[in-house]
Amino acid sequence: MQPTILIDLKKNRISITRTTLQMIGSPAYILLLVSPVERTLVVLHGDSVDRRAHRVPSLKPEAARKREVVIYSKALMQNILSISSGWKESLSYKIQGDYIRGENILRFHVGSSESML
Repeated sequence: MQPTILIDLKKNRISITRTTLQMIGSPAYILLLVSPVERTLVVLHGDSVDRRAHRVPSLKPEAARKREVVIYSKALMQNILSISSGWKESLSYKIQGDYIRGENILRFHVGSSESML
């Protein structure tokens, strides 16, 4: 299985499927880091004391339909947009990434995205 995220620039939203997060152990908090040099977005474990970390809501029985985690962040979108090449702010983009087992991180190359109409 390949990790996948959806980036919706119009709504400043990143969607990560729960099965993607299960690859790194279903953390309670995640960090999303942008590397301008490598043009990548990395997802890794975070913790509650890190102000950059995003809390992953626990999956309760009444929320079983929610198969994805949604994060809204205009600042993060601007960082991602700054390393993209030719992305349009009115579109959404799907990126399939890699799971790096030894480091327990998910890495997404922005250049390998596909636009969603």
